[in-house]
Amino acid sequence: MNTVQKGDAFENRTYKILNTLLESSGLQVKLEGQNELWIVPSTASVNQKVVKQFPWGDDVINDLTVEGNENQGDFLILIECKSYNHPVDRGEIAEFNTRIQDLNATKGIFVTTSKFQQGAIKMANHHNIALIRVDDQNNITWNLHRIGSIDHDTYYDVCALLYRESIGNGTIVLDGYRSFKSISDYFCHLLDITPGPLAQHIPYLTNGQIRQKASEFLCRREYTKVEDMHLLFYAINSNIIVDTDTDCGNILGEYDFLDNKVSVSCLLKDDKHRQRFTLAHELGHALLHREALKGIIKKATDLDLDDFSGSAKWEQRLELQANLFASYLLMPQIPFVNVAIAIKNKLDIRLDRPFYLDKQECNIHDCNLAMTALSNYFNVSKKAVKVRLLQEHLLVEQNWGIFEKK
Repeated sequence: MNTVQKGDAFENRTYKILNTLLESSGLQVKLEGQNELWIVPSTASVNQKVVKQFPWGDDVINDLTVEGNENQGDFLILIECKSYNHPVDRGEIAEFNTRIQDLNATKGIFVTTSKFQQGAIKMANHHNIALIRVDDQNNITWNLHRIGSIDHDTYYDVCALLYRESIGNGTIVLDGYRSFKSISDYFCHLLDITPGPLAQHIPYLTNGQIRQKASEFLCRREYTKVEDMHLLFYAINSNIIVDTDTDCGNILGEYDFLDNKVSVSCLLKDDKHRQRFTLAHELGHALLHREALKGIIKKATDLDLDDFSGSAKWEQRLELQANLFASYLLMPQIPFVNVAIAIKNKLDIRLDRPFYLDKQECNIHDCNLAMTALSNYFNVSKKAVKVRLLQEHLLVEQNWGIFEKK
C-alpha cells in the first residue's frame, strides 16, 4: 500500500465510523472487531472529500467535515486525516489554520497516526486547533474517565506523548489545555452532548441491591472487619485480577472491563485508607457493571473518587454506585452500626439519638472522636465514615464543611 492509499484508507475508516453512527441514530458500538463509540449529533452531517469555496472564489477539498443544520445553530468542523511516516510539522498546522480561518470554520481537528513536532503542538494550541493521535493500528477505544481541565504538569506529559516516537495502544486528544483519552469523549465535550443510547446499558441499582452485591462478593460471610487479605481472596474467587502496585501515572486506579482486571496506583502505598477504598471502588465496577458494559466500555479510569463535577450523569451513576459498593464492602452494615452504638455508650449519648454535627464545641468534639474511632477500626478515611454515618441515619449535620478534607 503506497502513501496515498494508506492515507485514503485512514480517512475512509474515520468517515465510515462517523457516517455509520449517524445512520444508526447516534451510537455505533462495534466496528471491524473493535469496541468503539463515536458520538455526534444525529442531525449533523459527516461528509468526505468536501469541496468548499474560499472568499476569493477558489475551491479547496477537505478530508472530512462535521456540519450542523439551522436547528442546531450552524457550525462547520474541519477534520484533517493524515497517516504519515514523518512527524507533523509547524508548516502543516499553519496551512490547516489558514484554511480554517478562510472558510470561517468553527473548529479544526488534525488527526494522525504519526507524532507531532513540538512547534506544531505550540502553534495548534495558540490557534485553538485540536490534535488527535491514534496508535499505529488505528485502535480507537472508549475509556470511561472524568472529563475536565488537566493540570500544568499533565499538560506537558500529554504534549510529550504527542511527539514521542510511539504511544503504544491508545488515543490521545489535546485541545488547548484539556486532554481526552478517547475521541468519543472529546466529541461529547466539543458538541456538548450526552451519549443517551449508552444510558440504557447503565444498570439502575438501589442501595439494598448494592449492599447485597457486596455481601455476595464476600460469599455472604459476616465479617466484623474486612481485611485486605479478604478483598484479595474474594477477588481471586470472583476471577478478578488485582494489581495494587501499578504505575498508573496521575490516576488512583482503573478497572479493565475486557480483561476483568483491577489496578491500584503504587503511589497510594503510603495512604492505606485511600488505597483500600480505591481497591474496593474498582471491585465495585467489576461486580456491578462488567456484565452490562464489557462489550461497550474498555476501562473505567478514576482520577478522583470524590469529585464528579466533570462527569456526565450516566458516569456519575456508575461512580456513585462503585463508591457505595466500596462503603458497604469495607464497613458492613451490622458491625458498623454496632461499633457506632458502642462509641455512643462511651460518650454517654442516648442510643436513639444520632450524632449531631453543628457549631457547638461539645458536638464537634463527640463527632470527631466517633469518626476517628470508626476510621481506625474499619481502616477507612474519616470522610468515608461520615458518608456512611449519613447513609445509616446515624449522623445529622449542619453543613459547615467540617472533616471535608480528612
